[in-house]
Formats: sequence, C-alpha cells, structure tokens
Amino acid sequence: MHNQGILTSLRKYRTRDTSDPLENFVTEAFAWLLKNDPAWSLYFLQSLDCSHASDPAVLQDAQWSTQNNWGGKFPDMVCELADPGFAYVFEHKVWSHLHADQLNNYRDYAAKQYGPAGFRVILITAHRGQHAQNPDEALCWEGVYLFIQKYLSDGRPDTASRAHYLMEDFLELLDELGLGPIGAFKREEVIGYSTSFRSRMNHLWERVAVQLQSVASNEEDMGSVFSAAGQSDDF
Repeated sequence: MHNQGILTSLRKYRTRDTSDPLENFVTEAFAWLLKNDPAWSLYFLQSLDCSHASDPAVLQDAQWSTQNNWGGKFPDMVCELADPGFAYVFEHKVWSHLHADQLNNYRDYAAKQYGPAGFRVILITAHRGQHAQNPDEALCWEGVYLFIQKYLSDGRPDTASRAHYLMEDFLELLDELGLGPIGAFKREEVIGYSTSFRSRMNHLWERVAVQLQSVASNEEDMGSVFSAAGQSDDF
C-alpha cells in the first residue's frame, strides 16, 4: 500500500470547532513517521508498557490511520493489527485537556469492533497534569521524543536516509513547541529566572518596609505636634 507524503497527509485536515490545529499537525506528522518506517513502528509498539505482545511477528504489518470516524467521535490515531485483530487507540493532547467521557467513548466503540480485550487506549499529552480518564497507558510527548532519540542513537534508520532526516525534523518540532525534554541550558534558564525573581522580590519588600517605617515615623511625629498644639494657650 502506497503511503501519502507528509505534506499531503497534513493537508487533509479540515478545521472543526472541536479540533485543535496544533494537535492535528503533531498527530499527522507523528503518524506519518510510523506509517513509513515499519522498523520504527515495531520499535515504538514494543516500547509501550501496555504492549499486548512480546512476539515481534504479531506487531509487524501494523496499519496506522488518523481521523477515523467512530460514530461521530474521532480518535487521533489508530493502529490496527491484522492478527489477532487488535487495535491501539491513541488520543493526543498538546495543551488542552480531555473532553468529558472522551476515552470512554473510544472504549465503547472499540469494544464493539475488537472485543472487550481487543484494544488498548493510549493518551499522549504535554504534561502529566493532563493525564485523566484511566487510559491503559499515559505518556508525555517528552517520552515519545526519548523513544525516537533512542531509536536514532541505535543507528536506525541510516543517518543518510529520508526517515532519519524527518525524525530529526519531528524532534525539532517537539522542541519548538516546548514538548521535548527540558535541556540543561533551559533548566538553568528557569533556575536563573527564579533566583533573579526572588532577589527582586526581596529587594522590593525591603523598600516597602522602609517606606512603611517612614510613614509610621511621620505619623508619630504628626501625633506629637497635634498633642502639643492641643495643650497650648494659643489654641
């Protein structure tokens, strides 16, 4: 089966009121990598904690798809295995949260299609605070980044291949969106900003304290003046 080019895949998304274009973009780029590199698809599925099979033969020939219409519900990405008729159902979030019963809706539909034990629901988000609704596995995009990084560091695929080049591009995209790991430089920036902010706040409070002390001192002085004036025969 011929897979579409990545730009053609990105173009097919149509704007919907309930969709996030950024999530769509990341989803389609990620799915394209999985569709076009069977070795990466196998590596990723085997890396999942909820992977249902240890035998690579079961996970090969995975069929990846996006924008599946499940009775008016649209899981971001679905991976179907011909044998034994099993599916991995993915929901992706960048900065938004799940809708009410979103994963349960997928479970209900998947149970009818693949049987009660014939699927896994996997949630991928920007941070752990978005993990909810009891998926079979919850990942952060940082974890996906590290999976890809490890895959590339093992020499798969060849550094001169198009797949390697596009995977590097996808990692760059995650970095650009703030979805990759916090590197040492970025972490130092955060710590430096925090230290600088704390220092400025301490300095500000010192100035406020001096001003309050000055006001209190002036009030005492004015109180003394009025007190003395009240005792004077001139008033």
